[in-house]
Amino acid sequence: MLPSDHVTIVVPTYNACHDLREAVLSLLAQDYPSLDVLVVDNNCTDGTCEMLDDLARRDARVRRVLETEQSVTCARNRGCHEAQGNYVAFLDHDEIAPPHWLSTLMQCHRETGAPGVGGPYQPLWEGTPSRWLARSTCMQETLSFMDFGRVRRPVDWLLGGNVLYTREALERVNYFGNWKSYTSGRCLVGGDDIVMGERMRRAGLQMHFEPAAVVSHKVPRRRQRLSYILRRAFWSGYTDLAIGREWKFGAKGVRALKRGPDAIAVGMMILPGTLYARLLVRLGYLHPLSPTDDDSAPCLYSVVDAEATAGQPQPAQEPSSDTELRRPRAIN
Repeated sequence: MLPSDHVTIVVPTYNACHDLREAVLSLLAQDYPSLDVLVVDNNCTDGTCEMLDDLARRDARVRRVLETEQSVTCARNRGCHEAQGNYVAFLDHDEIAPPHWLSTLMQCHRETGAPGVGGPYQPLWEGTPSRWLARSTCMQETLSFMDFGRVRRPVDWLLGGNVLYTREALERVNYFGNWKSYTSGRCLVGGDDIVMGERMRRAGLQMHFEPAAVVSHKVPRRRQRLSYILRRAFWSGYTDLAIGREWKFGAKGVRALKRGPDAIAVGMMILPGTLYARLLVRLGYLHPLSPTDDDSAPCLYSVVDAEATAGQPQPAQEPSSDTELRRPRAIN
């Protein structure tokens, strides 16, 4: 029987075999005494299955499940359903956690009583970043390196790749929801972590930020290009409206413009992204989540035995009959 403080660490992944191996090894090196690592295979075709099977033979704490519905949201929901512990933590496949990471999150939970706790990302650059990128806080925030400060405090939302929730809280808010209920098949930049924060707030549950629970997030050279950052800024403006966060047109873009010269380019890309989303809403192609919507329906997922289907081609998934909207693609 597992201890009451056992933690299942969920790692959603898609075709990132080398990075995933490093992430899993960093989790197996945690100083926390009771954990298991659950990798949710989101239709990988790059040898991830074989690599995980090899790790599982060496360490029984490693498990793999297959999620055929292509979405990090559905992968996280599948991980919640398959988790063994009373606590569920999340790490992305391109991150590396220091040995004290999980212990630090659990300590924050015990001391604050918060059902959701999380920490920051620190960039792990491939090569030396350009001077303009290394100096620009706004550009780095566009890459999800948010600065929540240097003290532990309550927050409205937490980064999805560095967070721990109690199972009770996840069940109470019905996990990460169903993207299909309120968006089209166009690109989203994250968003499910912000939506989770809103669901927790509605349920009366407090989340805390723990600055000491830092993880290293890899930034390959292609993500350091200005063209990538501006494209991500455009789709972040779109995403904020799609998830119901940006109801006053252009507010986020205007805030970015006020932050100084380095933020002007970002703000000028967020504005048309928001405008594009509003146009799609007007045309009926986008159905954003409003602050009063009930988005508690769980994300649908397919129950597939990973071991039984290892190495076998998976049948194409038929679109859901209850909606004409496709699941969004994420920019990664």
